[in-house]
Amino acid sequence: MSVLKQSRFVQHFILYAAFVLLFFPRFHAAVAGSKEPDYPEKRGKVIHAVYCNPEPPVIDGRLDDAIWQEITPVTDFVQTEPEEGAPPSEKTELRIAYDKHAIYVAVHAYDSQPGAIVTKLNRRDHLDNSDYVRLFFDSQHDHQTAFVFGTNPSGVQFDSFISNDGEGGRRMGRRGDTNWDAVWDVETRIDSTGWIAEFRIPLSMLRFPSISNQTWGFNFQRVIERKREEIWWVMRPRGASGLVSRFGHLVDLNGLFSPRRLELLPYVTARGSWEEGSRRPETFAGTGADLKYGISSGVTLDATINPDFGQVEADPEVLNLSVFETFYPEKRTFFIEGAHLFSTPFRLFHSRRIGKRPGTYSVRPGDRVLDKPDFTTIYAATKITGKTPGGTSFAILDGLTAPEYARVEVSVKDSVTGEILTHRERRLIEPLSNYFVARATQDLWKGNSRIGVLFTATNRRHAPEGQSQGGAALGAYTGGVDWNLWTSDGQFNFSGQSAFSLRRLEASWQRGYAVQASLGREGGKIAHGSLRLTAVSPDFNINDLGYNRRNNYFSTGLNVRFFTTDYHWITRRIFLIFGADFNQNYQGLVLNKSLSLRNFFIFRNYWSFGYHISKNFDVFDDLKTRGGPPILEPGKNRISLSMDTDRRRMLQIRLEYQRSWHRYGTHSNRYSLNLNLKPNERIIFNFRPGFTDKIDAAQWVTNVDEDGDGIADRFVFGELHNKLLDLTLRANLTFTRKMSLQLYLQPFLTTGDYVRYRALARAKSFEFVPYPLQDKYDFRIASVKSNLVFRWEYRPGSTFYFVWTRNFRDSSGDSRFRPYEDLQSLFSRSGNNVILIKWNYWLNI
Repeated sequence: MSVLKQSRFVQHFILYAAFVLLFFPRFHAAVAGSKEPDYPEKRGKVIHAVYCNPEPPVIDGRLDDAIWQEITPVTDFVQTEPEEGAPPSEKTELRIAYDKHAIYVAVHAYDSQPGAIVTKLNRRDHLDNSDYVRLFFDSQHDHQTAFVFGTNPSGVQFDSFISNDGEGGRRMGRRGDTNWDAVWDVETRIDSTGWIAEFRIPLSMLRFPSISNQTWGFNFQRVIERKREEIWWVMRPRGASGLVSRFGHLVDLNGLFSPRRLELLPYVTARGSWEEGSRRPETFAGTGADLKYGISSGVTLDATINPDFGQVEADPEVLNLSVFETFYPEKRTFFIEGAHLFSTPFRLFHSRRIGKRPGTYSVRPGDRVLDKPDFTTIYAATKITGKTPGGTSFAILDGLTAPEYARVEVSVKDSVTGEILTHRERRLIEPLSNYFVARATQDLWKGNSRIGVLFTATNRRHAPEGQSQGGAALGAYTGGVDWNLWTSDGQFNFSGQSAFSLRRLEASWQRGYAVQASLGREGGKIAHGSLRLTAVSPDFNINDLGYNRRNNYFSTGLNVRFFTTDYHWITRRIFLIFGADFNQNYQGLVLNKSLSLRNFFIFRNYWSFGYHISKNFDVFDDLKTRGGPPILEPGKNRISLSMDTDRRRMLQIRLEYQRSWHRYGTHSNRYSLNLNLKPNERIIFNFRPGFTDKIDAAQWVTNVDEDGDGIADRFVFGELHNKLLDLTLRANLTFTRKMSLQLYLQPFLTTGDYVRYRALARAKSFEFVPYPLQDKYDFRIASVKSNLVFRWEYRPGSTFYFVWTRNFRDSSGDSRFRPYEDLQSLFSRSGNNVILIKWNYWLNI
């Protein structure tokens, strides 16, 4: 497709998107009717809350308080698994009370076999492999968001925040954002009738309007693990979209007014780091604070001053020989909490950019770097989030990071003696920077649709004299409009985003745009599917504060999914997924052309098996030569197989095998195993060994400027024989529900042996000519990363951490793969150690 045609396509595409955005709301409004979503399963589902008079219940796991005796329990629950719509196999009673300070909930989970109740003493937010109950409060009654509180028979606390009507998959959709941690209380008890859970949830942990008579959305879930039985108060049918919009109602909440909230979390840290064998460890002590303030009933201010994230698990070791940046997910609590508010189809905001590894500016030519910091210090960060009664959500985030310096050795020639003298200096490698993000969304119609805008800004100081600015922008700005529109029955969806980027370089401005839209059927039974269109201009660059894998492409994608919702023969579920993708750049070069088929079976014994087959056709790669001509990317075949055993067992096993190959000799085999061992209710082991054996017929090595004109003439590739071994172990020991010990250990070994070097013979081909290189590019990388975290919540909201981190990394040109010798030596070699003690104290003022 020519540039002119593509430009016209994008113009027409934007006009089409604008037309749909203008017309679709009017169409939907004509058929939507009342703002309250109307689903058959929620009709008549109403719970009347009872005011505690004169005193609230004592939270002790016993239901002998007067208030519980006077409330008629809710018992009209229904199965969703394994028999959708069937009566539950065990009785459940639910009671709800309140006063001006808190919501109180009593759950009596009857069980005909109390001795068979499954429970685990896990750390917070982990109810896996256990019986449990969860409470869902849509306290803003916006049919989009919900606060979730849960527990199991051991009293493990679970809390999360659900947004976007529970869409977005199990992890961040129906399960919610578990990084939201509230301060609340629950007590449980197992007796001869089953088990009991008694909750006290302070109103200050919820968000609701200050009106005298309130109605909230509400739902309840119970899981009986040994039967894999799932019970709900309001059922969500299999294959249906939406979660919060399907809630029933909690009524008769009278006289509640949202309290002003001020939470302060000051902390002190002490840190020591040393290389084994050294005599003088480096020590550091610091203080900081987190603050949460309720500006109004719907608006909250979060701030952190001099934050310390030393208790966060390190990023895993990976081998990346591609031209693309490795993506690492966010793990820091301040940035994870509420991350959904800034989420858009194009990742305009990637919070890992704030406090990233320093390196925006390079040192001067001839400098020898002696050491540099691993991360950029964050002076402070602030968030303001809220939602108005009219359904407008907004979020603002601002962060300020410190300048960071590398220590370098500089060599100069004495003008008199001619002697080479060396001295040490500091070089600025990360300037003082400010990061700003603003987001607003508006709920539409019945609350199951929305439209939003997002804007980001990055501003940084200029590079010092003598240091190159490179491609770093002094100012980088991005923004966009996104939409997620559903029909009133929750079956059909139109979503997408139109975005721009604007970067202020040293002597010019760089501008780019991107558009994405998807139209599909995402609700209902039997079949779902979507058609996706994307256009990203060559100068679209959001990576100062966002993350984008590449620019300069136009793509279309088709995804069709068939699934069963009832038992068939020996299966509980069957999924069949077909995909087709086409991708080309703005110069008309085809970058991707592929077909895929995935089939997945869940059997009646809860084992599962799946396979995935894909076919990539011959295309071109316009980036592989790192600034040179495009190269042919031969069509590749891929197949993967997976098998899972029943998760209810003490030992759960997952086996995976992946193979890919093409006609010129490239092939890869990947073997992986996932073992989950639960020897008792307090201990969990997870072991994930993986091994990859790969031959790449053409791995890029280097570019050579033969005539010295500053332009590369030869683009050199090598046949790479690569082996990779990754042994990741996680262990969790829970002493009490407030005290736990976690271990993360990753031994990692990879080698690369280039058996011959060849230069690309001509553009758009896979033809090469021999090209001898003086340097050898063989490699061996061996590392061990470990992290031991002791966590003790010594009082509600207040935590003590003891963290020991040990890392060792060794690289060389020895390409021999000797896993036993190398791994054995890794544990005997000296490494870098860090001990961190962190103590915080929660104040509710």
